[in-house]
Amino acid sequence: MGFIPIFITLGGFVFLFVMLVHQNLKQKKNKIRHELSLISSELNSISNQVNKVSGQKVYSIEEAITTLQKIGGMSNSVEFQSLASGIRQKLGELKRLRFEHNKLIETKPYSFAAKITGHQPL
Repeated sequence: MGFIPIFITLGGFVFLFVMLVHQNLKQKKNKIRHELSLISSELNSISNQVNKVSGQKVYSIEEAITTLQKIGGMSNSVEFQSLASGIRQKLGELKRLRFEHNKLIETKPYSFAAKITGHQPL
């Protein structure tokens, strides 16, 4: 009869740990998606100014980099260069966030919790 409280406490600890890891990964993923949508809207506005053509929606960091390079080949103005440097800085932050997210999923106790909650590397 003395082991039941120990098992309940251990189960509660595991449950709270899994919920904490899930919330942390979900928060990082939502931040990456939000920042990527902001970068996409900035790229679309720059594309409209340079080409007078509506740009496409960006769904990944690599697509944002290639779109920025395509637009950069069409315009070399000082205004574009300042906007592009800001976007490059944000893309660097997104790469860091993606690295942290993937590294957290690979780490041993967190990989168990991520697997249970269905998180995949980005």
